Amino acid sequence: MGCEVEELPVAAPYSSAVLDPTRSLYVLETGDNPERTLALAGEISGRHPNAPLLVIAPDYRRALLLELLGGRTLNHIIAKQGAIAAGLPLIDETELIVTCSKLLTNDIFGLAKYLRLWGVEVCSPSLTRAADRELVLSDLARFLRVVDCRSAIAQAVVMTADELLMNAIFNAPRREDGAPKYAHRNRQEKFELEERERVSVSYACDGRYIALSVSDNFGSLSREVIFRYLRDSIEGRAATMESKHGGAGLGIHMLSQAVTQLVFNVQPGVRTEVIALFYVRNGPRAFHEAGRSLNIFFTSTEGELL
Repeated sequence: MGCEVEELPVAAPYSSAVLDPTRSLYVLETGDNPERTLALAGEISGRHPNAPLLVIAPDYRRALLLELLGGRTLNHIIAKQGAIAAGLPLIDETELIVTCSKLLTNDIFGLAKYLRLWGVEVCSPSLTRAADRELVLSDLARFLRVVDCRSAIAQAVVMTADELLMNAIFNAPRREDGAPKYAHRNRQEKFELEERERVSVSYACDGRYIALSVSDNFGSLSREVIFRYLRDSIEGRAATMESKHGGAGLGIHMLSQAVTQLVFNVQPGVRTEVIALFYVRNGPRAFHEAGRSLNIFFTSTEGELL
């Protein structure tokens, strides 16, 4: 895949001659001028509403970036992750390459893209009953002990998996009229899942990250629900389980606090995959202090990016 790269400083004022030509992908770094980044992102979005836009910033949980997200201008924020270990605000080059590749190829699904080392074993159980959630969580906890994951991080991984599994089982399935099928049921109920309702899980560790993926076959999660729960969490508002529109509900609400790299891959009516990566290389302090990345990918039923 070949591409032409042009680097432009965010702080510079741009003429129409610079901004009018359409690029395949726009990458902005906030640096010391997030206000200018916000203005430039809005200008690019106004001129090229269908062009993908990616911002590199210390953390997506900032007021200006929330404004960008809420305005539908921005779906992709990559955090600078290296400040603790390297003394410099470096980015995760794997995350940047994977995100750009997904934006340029429309190939959005799959956990393996985010694993750096060849030969990493990916565990991929499937849930055919609601009760399988407990078994999957038990196996995941055992896996985390085997890879010597610190207890504070392991707790965050298991808690995230539990929330995502509950939402994939109870909130994602839809009736023929589009209404949630199981949202009203008690989360402790044990029942068989129909073939389309089965939930896929993947998890692995490449030495840098614990990587987790939970997928359903409905694609009922909307961008509005994602943003609403993330914003409530970041701004400290209480969460309530989504009952009208379905989606990740409480799971999304707590993800902003727990997950280093958070990825939503959605093909409406077909599939939702939530990928959560937890930085483990330098222990609990680095995990808690690392910046948070957010990527939201939506494709049409034909597989084109929306």
